[in-house]
Amino acid sequence: MFAVTSVYVRLKLPETLSLANRKYFKFEHINPVSFLKLFQNKTLGWLATATALQSFGDTVNLLDLNNIFLIKVLHYGPQELGHFATASGLSAVAGGRVTLHLLKKLQKLNVSALKVSTFFANSMWTAGMVSMGLARRTSHLSFAMFLWTFGQLRSNSLTTYLQTYGAAEGLGRAEIVVATANLLAYVKVLAPLLYSNLFSWAISSNNRPSGLPYFVIAAMTLLAQGSFVLAAP
Repeated sequence: MFAVTSVYVRLKLPETLSLANRKYFKFEHINPVSFLKLFQNKTLGWLATATALQSFGDTVNLLDLNNIFLIKVLHYGPQELGHFATASGLSAVAGGRVTLHLLKKLQKLNVSALKVSTFFANSMWTAGMVSMGLARRTSHLSFAMFLWTFGQLRSNSLTTYLQTYGAAEGLGRAEIVVATANLLAYVKVLAPLLYSNLFSWAISSNNRPSGLPYFVIAAMTLLAQGSFVLAAP
């Protein structure tokens, strides 16, 4: 499918860049550590660090953890897992609407909308993850999901700042997107491995909290907020 898609793109989709802006392909462009471009200065580096730390809590990185936690701790079956997945999707949609409304309100108050919304979203995601780790019944789970609804789009502000400060260092928009994606790809590999091992260790003894992975995510989210503050954009 990849080969078919590549041929289709080559034959059917026109190049939008002008001749002056086009570059010849070089193998050095396929760089497994292209994310290092995001660490050219203090501000950009801290923004990249905050982005990576936030990504440890991204929903896509929690799929396996959520399922095994719900099965082992809340004793959910396939039907309950389906309901949870549906509710998570609705939470993401609601979170987008809430974030948009919040940004509009903050802009009217003449405050730094992106900074305040980032703090609010990270705070709510942290509280949501702690609540998730403490959940022992569906009502607890519902409360946790309510909290993290307000943190679903916590990375939006960082994306905007990365583009702004990356451009100041001579990086193109697409170049910044690719470097960020490269950085987050490592997180997508590491996060599930980390959470599965933490959960296995936690449930191997009655003296350890089964929600330990969620507490780690909450700590990483706080560190992400701290990194954002240190970036001082």
